[in-house]
Amino acid sequence: MAKVKQNVSPRKQPKQSRSQETVDIILKASTHIIEQFGLENMSTNKIAEKAGVSIGSLYQYFPNKEAIMAKLMDKYTERQLKLVEKALAKNEPQNLKEAIQVIIEVILKSKSHQLQLTKVIAENFSKLGRVEHIQEMYQSFVKIFKIAIVPYQDEVRDGNLDIMLLNCIQSTMAISVSVLYSSEYSVKDKIIREELVELIYRYLRDTDED
Repeated sequence: MAKVKQNVSPRKQPKQSRSQETVDIILKASTHIIEQFGLENMSTNKIAEKAGVSIGSLYQYFPNKEAIMAKLMDKYTERQLKLVEKALAKNEPQNLKEAIQVIIEVILKSKSHQLQLTKVIAENFSKLGRVEHIQEMYQSFVKIFKIAIVPYQDEVRDGNLDIMLLNCIQSTMAISVSVLYSSEYSVKDKIIREELVELIYRYLRDTDED
């Protein structure tokens, strides 16, 4: 028997500030429950109780907890992208390696901020049918990465830059997520950041420049 696909789309989009506040409170409560008790202990009733809203109010915006998780994924990705853009604007890297350092540092820091939520999101992208969302996220990171290294493109080897940067982002995400499950290392460890930067830098750089 074919498995029925869960509806992970919000029931309605908040249009007024009060409605947006309600949605934000629901998402904040959901994050708290995941961080403190794990996804397996999250239910719409517990979310509504923690958020201080009625279950009816919650269902006005989300049909189930899977829809809440999907929205959390969207917010998580938006936050990562904004953090990278902000860090690049603030730090003004002077060369290719510094640009890579800024991007890697922000990605790792964002994953260390809410470790349990990051794990849950990584484990449930495919389960919630969000594979297309992952690809969109990668492409957004590629655009940001490309803008960051354009001033230093003479340091980059010849090749299809979009594919090269996509490989960099996919590798960074895969490695950083795998470290979340390591008993020996943490995404907060300096050695992880340094090795990731070196990996990406050596992959991108033009060796003829040496």
